[in-house]
Amino acid sequence: MLPRSGPPQPRAAPPARATRDNEAVPELSPGDLLGGCRVEGVIARGGMGVVYRAVQLDLQRPVALKVITAERAGDPEFRERFARESRMAAAIDHPNVVPVYAAGEENGALYIVMRYVPGRDLHALLKDDGPLPAPRAAAIVAQVAAALDVAHAAGLVTATSSPPTSCSPPAPATTPTSATSASCARSTRSSP
Repeated sequence: MLPRSGPPQPRAAPPARATRDNEAVPELSPGDLLGGCRVEGVIARGGMGVVYRAVQLDLQRPVALKVITAERAGDPEFRERFARESRMAAAIDHPNVVPVYAAGEENGALYIVMRYVPGRDLHALLKDDGPLPAPRAAAIVAQVAAALDVAHAAGLVTATSSPPTSCSPPAPATTPTSATSASCARSTRSSP
């Protein structure tokens, strides 16, 4: 066995391949690099793509890295809308909206980099804990509604507002619920 010279080198994003839950998405592994981020693991898979927990290398901060399906990334109209709406979402500054740090394309993969919010999405929270006490449910609904209101005021309308697109961090209850589905939004304004 030959000794290694130095630490293993990170790999660039591999080509897209079909996954069980969605169309072809570049399947990333821990250590892979995309958009200035190093992948640590999968957070979730959905119809728009795969969300990874990653580290933004230049700032050494944890982030959520969402990689869009190859089918959508290959659609020129979607690509244009993705770029425009990513800029619009990045301009929103609200405690219930997860900030967008970066968005772009690398090796044919469209990606969006957002704040990493620890905790469970509302789907997992409801599945694990069952019905929520009325005050907590009302607080979550109010916070998600506030996020949708500010997004709409910025010219974005979400395509989905479901439990998996909202994060509810662990207690204390004063921690805000965050709407996360920036790449599922549509502009209410015509193209510039």
